[in-house]
Amino acid sequence: MRACYERVVMIVFAVSVVFAASCVAARADGLGDCLNVKTDKGKVSGVLNEKLGACGYKGIPYAAPPVGNLRFARPVEHAPWKETLKAEKLGSECVQFPMSLVPSDKVTGSEDCLFLNVWHATGISPTAKKPVMLFIHGGGFLYGSANWTLYDGAKLAVRGDVVVVTINYRLSAFGFLAHPALKDKEGFVGNYGLHDQIAALKWVKKNIAAFGGDPGNVTVFGESAGGMSVGMLLLSPLAKGLFQKAIIESGPAVIISKKMSSLEKQGEKIAEKFGCTDQKTAAACLRKISPVDLMKGTPASIVLLSKDEMSDKFAFEPAIDGKLIPGDPIKLFSQGKFASKVPVMLGSNSDEASYFTISRKIDTIEGFDSNLRDDTGTIQNSMGVKVSFEEIKKVFDPAKYATPRDAYNKLIRDFAFTCPTKMLATDL
Repeated sequence: MRACYERVVMIVFAVSVVFAASCVAARADGLGDCLNVKTDKGKVSGVLNEKLGACGYKGIPYAAPPVGNLRFARPVEHAPWKETLKAEKLGSECVQFPMSLVPSDKVTGSEDCLFLNVWHATGISPTAKKPVMLFIHGGGFLYGSANWTLYDGAKLAVRGDVVVVTINYRLSAFGFLAHPALKDKEGFVGNYGLHDQIAALKWVKKNIAAFGGDPGNVTVFGESAGGMSVGMLLLSPLAKGLFQKAIIESGPAVIISKKMSSLEKQGEKIAEKFGCTDQKTAAACLRKISPVDLMKGTPASIVLLSKDEMSDKFAFEPAIDGKLIPGDPIKLFSQGKFASKVPVMLGSNSDEASYFTISRKIDTIEGFDSNLRDDTGTIQNSMGVKVSFEEIKKVFDPAKYATPRDAYNKLIRDFAFTCPTKMLATDL
């Protein structure tokens, strides 16, 4: 089921090596035993992969567990540890429903999920200054995890001669629910998943040199929602100076257009579901809801969304807050108000849409028309643009394609991926 998705990500990993590796340092005796690497919070020991010649450090906390009063709050520093941390097993993935075409109400993961993983080749010197690559997984801001076997960075670290970092960040309601009562003293609310990514980049800046990486040569790269995240990091003043190169794969950052006020209204409706209606106690009330109940009480899975909820693109996503995301991404990119000195590689694929349409009935022209009529409303609501059924059908006439499904896949591909990617490329 994930075959197409996995193929895309493998391409991203392979191509990224060429872009990121700006220099190759000579191997020397040094980080060969994967033991007792010093970080700002304490020592960590990883696992040696003798076959590949790589050290892997898994499940390193880069921030305090976002539980209790830290739920729906920006990440804070993790407490130091006295004994050497055995970074031998992956940390928990963040709370989510399984990524599947079949609706599921099984909640997986944990709120205590702000972990990252590091890989480097053995035998390098702690002063090697290898290029660093930090990967942000996709999943519509609803699913995904650095824990997937697909994202093991050992091979990339050895073949690309780089230090690889993968991260987990808060998803769904835990990562993006906003409510007026949750606004902190500095005026931040929502976008917690993006704040997590920035915290991970700050960890890299402080600690990656101990793993043989160069904190001044960091490439942040991501696919789908991970690619959108990279786009937001390019715009955010809070991420300034934390990375020097960027790769966006199948992540049309310019489609992010919601204002935080919109997410706050959605958050108030969600709060009402749980009886958290008193503004003075709403924050504490929302933080007491069990993770399972919160997931099942919010539209946290694309396959579980109603048509009304789908009209908002994603149930939860980054939103323009005037601080982390200072303005409309389309306008900011077109005006050059982003990290314009950061080189960017970006792209999309020829068969982007098939995963999203596989369960739809589009095998006849009638099915094509029915889906298009439904989706024109979704497009208008989500993008704020007028859409003409007749004009779209002239361009993507199902009679001119191999099948109506093929025509529809090309339509969705161009609307959701190809055109936004080209728009962004024009501004970079």
